[in-house]
Amino acid sequence: MQALVEARIQAEESVQEKLIFFDKAPLLVELLVLHDLWKECVFPIVAHLVQSKNAQSFPTYMVMYSMVTIASLLESLTFRSTFCENLDERATDLVDVCHANIVKMITGRSDKHFQQQKSRISKRSDTPDDAHHQLLQQRLDIEMILSAKSLGILCHLIQHAPSITLSAVCRICDHHDVPVFLADLIERNPWKIMDGDQMHKFIDGEWKPIAPDDRICLTQTEGQMWMALHQCILGSEFRGKYYLDEHRKNRLLKIRPLLTEVLLDQIPGLVDVQRCLDMLVFMETPMPKKGLIIEQAPVVREALFSAYKDRWDHLAQCHVNVTCNDHRLLKMVAARMSEIYSTESMDSILPEPAKCAWCGYAASRKCSSCKAEWYCRRECQVKHWSKHKEACKLLTQPLYTNSAQ
Repeated sequence: MQALVEARIQAEESVQEKLIFFDKAPLLVELLVLHDLWKECVFPIVAHLVQSKNAQSFPTYMVMYSMVTIASLLESLTFRSTFCENLDERATDLVDVCHANIVKMITGRSDKHFQQQKSRISKRSDTPDDAHHQLLQQRLDIEMILSAKSLGILCHLIQHAPSITLSAVCRICDHHDVPVFLADLIERNPWKIMDGDQMHKFIDGEWKPIAPDDRICLTQTEGQMWMALHQCILGSEFRGKYYLDEHRKNRLLKIRPLLTEVLLDQIPGLVDVQRCLDMLVFMETPMPKKGLIIEQAPVVREALFSAYKDRWDHLAQCHVNVTCNDHRLLKMVAARMSEIYSTESMDSILPEPAKCAWCGYAASRKCSSCKAEWYCRRECQVKHWSKHKEACKLLTQPLYTNSAQ
């Protein structure tokens, strides 16, 4: 949270500096790969055990959610070239796990997630889903958020190609063919869905309806796809390493009609991409050249898989026995999570003290109902109540009332 706040307000990024100083960037990548492997190999067994033993699902969800936390941190940190340089050989592992997370959305999971959210909102039954069904829904939620985070990380790695290893750059160009992959993403756009005449886009972790007048506006995810493609086609680090054969040229030319005047108004730099694609029509395919003779391959996932490939059942059983059935431990973990994600914890990492919503002086107390507005004294809160009243009601009312159900 602190790293995200520092990045957004462009303050001195102390979290990034400490991670680089203590050489923890590779460790973050290893944790992301570890959680991804756990999700693929251990989670299906855990979900079955939770259902058969009628165990609590909260600890399992927190393990998956920690993967989102790590990905969010990496997305924020990779915005700076110094952190990308500190990744060293783990950059290849990061490219692989990000590519895999995005690929899952192209296979139709985004449509399934949209229907799941739509069903969840319109559901009228008061009977809660069983723990197994809840975990499967939560996994889909996590994977959808991870796909957007992974795209942001991959975009940052491409932007900072001079700072990452040559093996990681070749991994992007040759092994995953990211330029063509991005062209496919732009054409399919799994973060945009039409439900009849209504367009929905995946923004801030949920599907949101888009007004007709706003459909032409790019979301952050859509902008990242175009900017990453711009760098892959025109960036100096890729120009000498990405060789266009006939297949690649034809795939890239398919997105040429999407470079409309409306798009170019939003990202003027794409004019250069447009010119480059126009030149491809008349350009002869160059002869392929040899890449690296020796290339650094990603090793973290393979090493972890080899170490635990015969122990998935044992790991799942231990997880359920230790974390899902110990009610005392569950209460302790829930209390700790509540403390970490409380508004007080978030306020403590802000660089400036809170200010009174009425007079603007330093404040020390919050509205007792919504916990959103700050005040320096009760008199200011009373004077501001007429303006704050409606917002306070909206913040404190439940999302779904019985009458709505």
